[in-house]
Amino acid sequence: MVQNTFKFGGMTIDDPYAHLTNFLEICDTFKMQGVSDDAIRSITTWDDLAKVFLTKYFPPSKSMKLRADITTFAQGERETLYEACKRYKDLLRRFPHHQLPDGLVAQTFYYGLPHSNRTMLDAVAGGNLLRKSPEDGYELIEEMASRSYHPQSKMNADRRPTGMHQVDAFPSVAAQLEVMNKRIEELTLG
Repeated sequence: MVQNTFKFGGMTIDDPYAHLTNFLEICDTFKMQGVSDDAIRSITTWDDLAKVFLTKYFPPSKSMKLRADITTFAQGERETLYEACKRYKDLLRRFPHHQLPDGLVAQTFYYGLPHSNRTMLDAVAGGNLLRKSPEDGYELIEEMASRSYHPQSKMNADRRPTGMHQVDAFPSVAAQLEVMNKRIEELTLG
């Protein structure tokens, strides 16, 4: 079994990237004129340290599992676009050295969505979302995902009596129409 935690300086670390981030923040508090950041960190280069650190505390088996989690991503049946986007970004955050091209990362997310969400994103994009640059695609996805975030509706859904049907599509459709109207206005004015 792969151990996901390790001890460092008397504390247990669950996430090697969190440790690296913490290490950088601490090192950044020590600024001396004429002394490079690498000298403060007591290493030759930061990239070399990160590589050695990740090799030791991020074994290939864990890398393979996380890469598989990213490449086989699929939106859950009861998951909103916001929740799916958040979960996918979390997978990428936990494995930033996945070495997958940006286009493949965007394509994996897109094809992991149900047809209805892909159609909605294509409509907002004014055609196939994947024909946009990864940056533009991410921006549209973020915009649509943020519009599908409705924490109140989730709390109210838990309180509904059994036997009542819930229609969640209205807020999503309203958000889609709002974005499409905005795009049409931009095209008309442009």
